Amino acid sequence: MGGSSVSDGVVIDLSKRLDVRELGDRNELIQQQALERLSSLIEKRLNDFGTSIKPTRDDLDADGSNILFDRRHDTIVIHGSRGSGKTTFIRNAFRLFRLDKGFDKTIGSKVATLGVVDPTLIENKENIFVVILNKIKRAVERRREASGDWNTNKEDFNAWQEKLRSLAHGLSLLEGIGPEKALGDAWDDVQYVLRKGLEKASAGSDLESKFHDFIASSLTYLGKDAFLIALDDIDTDFRRGWPVLEVLRRYLTSPRIIVVLSGDIDLYTLLVRGKQWDQFSERQLHFDKTQEKGLREMVNHLQGQYMLKVLPPRNRIPLLPLDAIDGVHLVPPDGDKAVPLDAYMRALVRGGLGLRSKARRMTTSLLLRQPVRTVVQILSLCPARAMPPAGADAAAESADWRELVNGLPSIFLDSLLRHNTSLDELRQATGGRTLGFIAKFLTENDLWDNAHDLLPEHPEDDLNLVLVTLGAWLRGQYLNRPNLAIDYMLRVCFGRDLLTSYLQGLRIPKGDEDDDKAHKRKGLKVADFVKFAELEREGSSVEVARTLVAVINGDPGSGVRLGTIQTYKRGRSGDEIIKQIYGIAPVGELSFERLVPEADNPILPFHQTLRKEFAEATLDKPIELLGNWYNTIDSLQARITTETMSALVGLPACRVMKESGERPTFMSVHSIIAAVADLLRRGNSGQEDGVVRTLRDFATIRSYVVPPWISRDAGDSGLASVSEASDAETEVTAMRDDILVKHISDWTREIKAVAPPPPYVLARAWTRFYFTLAAIDEEVDRNDRFLGYLLHRQICAFFNALLVEELIYEKAEEINLRNPVTSDAVLSTNLRIADKAPFFTALFKCPLWSVYLNLDSAVGKQQCERAFSDSVAGLRVPYNIRQLSRQAETSKGRKARPTVVTFPNLYPLLNSVPVFGLARKPPRTFTQRSGGGLDLEF
Repeated sequence: MGGSSVSDGVVIDLSKRLDVRELGDRNELIQQQALERLSSLIEKRLNDFGTSIKPTRDDLDADGSNILFDRRHDTIVIHGSRGSGKTTFIRNAFRLFRLDKGFDKTIGSKVATLGVVDPTLIENKENIFVVILNKIKRAVERRREASGDWNTNKEDFNAWQEKLRSLAHGLSLLEGIGPEKALGDAWDDVQYVLRKGLEKASAGSDLESKFHDFIASSLTYLGKDAFLIALDDIDTDFRRGWPVLEVLRRYLTSPRIIVVLSGDIDLYTLLVRGKQWDQFSERQLHFDKTQEKGLREMVNHLQGQYMLKVLPPRNRIPLLPLDAIDGVHLVPPDGDKAVPLDAYMRALVRGGLGLRSKARRMTTSLLLRQPVRTVVQILSLCPARAMPPAGADAAAESADWRELVNGLPSIFLDSLLRHNTSLDELRQATGGRTLGFIAKFLTENDLWDNAHDLLPEHPEDDLNLVLVTLGAWLRGQYLNRPNLAIDYMLRVCFGRDLLTSYLQGLRIPKGDEDDDKAHKRKGLKVADFVKFAELEREGSSVEVARTLVAVINGDPGSGVRLGTIQTYKRGRSGDEIIKQIYGIAPVGELSFERLVPEADNPILPFHQTLRKEFAEATLDKPIELLGNWYNTIDSLQARITTETMSALVGLPACRVMKESGERPTFMSVHSIIAAVADLLRRGNSGQEDGVVRTLRDFATIRSYVVPPWISRDAGDSGLASVSEASDAETEVTAMRDDILVKHISDWTREIKAVAPPPPYVLARAWTRFYFTLAAIDEEVDRNDRFLGYLLHRQICAFFNALLVEELIYEKAEEINLRNPVTSDAVLSTNLRIADKAPFFTALFKCPLWSVYLNLDSAVGKQQCERAFSDSVAGLRVPYNIRQLSRQAETSKGRKARPTVVTFPNLYPLLNSVPVFGLARKPPRTFTQRSGGGLDLEF
């Protein structure tokens, strides 16, 4: 192997074929410990021949045969599962014994090796005992032919032939040899029975002792102390396996024939157990039910005693998995330098699978405890250039790992099939079908609760191997499609968190879903949830997010719930809305001076921008409340005069159809996150047209039904049923916001160069985000519950969750692990080290976030600077006040023209939309003075 040689330990050359072959050197044999144990047992047998039992006169039967001849059950068992390398080990061990390579000459000089017999490869009618007998016969005949002088040891050869002939009569009684009846029709002939029949029966009963004599005579002629033979793979064919075990029990009992048996002890146990049950008649098992427990205990006892006798535990040699073998080195398929196994696995699991820390250790242990053949196949998929420098704890993640990702499903195909997944189905689930496949897998295998992160942390290795395979496959899918990483969080992680937390009380208990009573009982089945939310369906991420909004808000409750915010439609009384959003009822004529909010009120920027227009408009005409003092989503969307920004008002919005006919409007951060995925999916070519089409789709606010498992009787929501279509008369100029579109298009190209972290990191990030949203619902002050402010809080919660989990994954230091529930301080602290989280940094630069964030906050400023390095003009929102009706005229007799003012982004405008059910607590008490002013009382 040239430069690949290692003085101590084991070297596995991955460039060589994996099937059974002759190894070049002893250190190529992986199971060195098993080899030492095998040679030790053989040498002990050779040294024990002097203690054989010698018969006395009392030990002889009437005919002189030996009653107490030396009879031993000393079969050596090479124990290992399929693929553990049993055949390779036995064949190369026998070869090394024969050549005395690395041994002290005792084995090679004292044993005659009969080779390896695979009973599954011999003809059906052949008896394994006869096969062994024939091997001994051929060994003796080859020895005689090789001597060249047939007169030498002629007497020994003649004696040997006589021993062979003495076996002939008994052989006809073996299974598969001679007629079905031992003596055919001869039992009808009394004279024949007396003369020949009983003679043959006697020969059969003496077969074991005569076989011992034949072995001794054969070894005398060969000049050896013992025969060495291996029986391989008999555990894989139960029909062949049982006769072999019986031959071991009945005949291969001579201390002079050393039998090495390979196989899986668990399979041998099943084989023996089945045969013990076969001893009971079907009638007995069927009718004697009262004895079932006793029969089972008896079978357990018989099975255990049979195994202890025929395959004694003291002679069982396990073939160890690679993780239990020290000093293993590997030569890559395209390299010539031996690499330690631990470094090789670090490169493969970290670089190829993207796993680190505990996840890397779990996966490494899982893979290395698989059969050696399986592990070698996996290791051979690791490219040489991915190997880290000596001593480094990293791998070349930029290496081409596609061969590994594509090869794992084939290697673990059996495990996939046992979990309702075929190779063809997996290979077809690419692109938009990727997440639907994952959802289907979790549903069919009832794994939504504890396997959505695809981590191999379950008791069953079979399941863990499937999860490693799917985790690598999913990561490979979204390496060049970052939208799939976001879609995974939305469809799989959000779906799972809803099932295990928010919807847990509605679920039908596990195991009862297929019960007849369950179909009559109202409740949630996981499959129904997946179907309703269309988690398996290929399509828009925003549509999935909006459907989940309907799931969350199917029953009445708080206006702010898990990232969703219910807003007011136009009510019957504008005064009630004013009280809702400002905390006081209007007194007399409204004016900005008479209704000034607190300095820290989130709605203040809205009024600061409108102040000048308000002052001019109130000189001689009353101000319309809608659009000037507050907005609904529809009025806000109608008054924005650019196509893109108008669409982005509708993006987070959807309506939930109640059974009562109401359709309240909800805004949701989940729709904004989903929109980022849709922009990446449809704009991944970097073409602006794809971005424009996607943004245009967001403009329509659609309605979604509540799920059938939730009561639709929401009661009185306090919403007015008056349509607000009549208020949306403002003409919208259909113009393209080219600056914003260009920035988004450029960003979709740039982020493709950044690899998202593996699924389990994204799953942890979403769970952190989910419970931060729940905390926001409970802890945000009621006086701060404005739409823009709440969306800002929710977006910051998402930022921080993803940033923290990726920083943990990257082993960054000085991470603030708290969550930004009521302020941005925690996120601002973590943003200082955000460059250590490449995927978050790339996602953070998306210009879409800037549309909704508070640009006066530290987070908003930093995000905007990263998204718009040159100009923020693309964020500006032209807003039409429409303070007068279309027909109204000013005191000068001229028609009023629309007044358009510009806001920095949507944040201040969204704060003008009141949130349902969250009336502000008035911080002050207002009383009216006689002069029309307001007195403030504290």
